[in-house]
Amino acid sequence: MKLRIHHIGYAVSSIENSIQKFEELGYKTVVEIIRDVYRKVKILFLENTGIYVELIEQTREDSPVKSLIEKNEPGTYHICYETERLDETANQLRNQGFRQITSLSAAPAIDDPRVIFMYSKECGLIELLEVV
Repeated sequence: MKLRIHHIGYAVSSIENSIQKFEELGYKTVVEIIRDVYRKVKILFLENTGIYVELIEQTREDSPVKSLIEKNEPGTYHICYETERLDETANQLRNQGFRQITSLSAAPAIDDPRVIFMYSKECGLIELLEVV
């Protein structure tokens, strides 16, 4: 199994305050801020030489991003990998010791493909993104 990185996710306290720092690093905004009601976050994608970062800000007190920032402060918290066969890839990773921590759901910030989050203590949190 060989997976390609789609983006790196950053939990931030404020997307608006973080944009300037990423722009200073050469990133450009690629879409408007999207509100993901299901995950209780706002999302913004930026790009620099083909590398995408996803800025994620909580919109509610019960958002999972809130606890991440409280524990770790703002910063990188997941890497998203592309796969053409999401179910098969998730099963392979489960067999290798990854735990599925979310159910399959749509990703509204990137035109609603199916995604799933998985975790292993050796790799941390990853997201699998189904590409067709």
